[in-house]
Amino acid sequence: MKSLDEDQKLYELFTKEDLTEDELLEQINLVNTTYDNVIELNDSFNQYTDSYNYLKEQFYEKSGLNVEFEE
Repeated sequence: MKSLDEDQKLYELFTKEDLTEDELLEQINLVNTTYDNVIELNDSFNQYTDSYNYLKEQFYEKSGLNVEFEE
């Protein structure tokens, strides 16, 4: 996963004796960008899951099947 790879690069940078602030900040920004992408994908997944669950409930109600849903 790209996020984990970027994390690993960040931790490896801390072992560099000649690490510059610019290098560090650049890697931190890369890590943050990858995690922002993960959060966006997770939000999208959650929205699709909510939609699926709603449509599934509607299907069972209209089909006349006696299915109970947990809240």
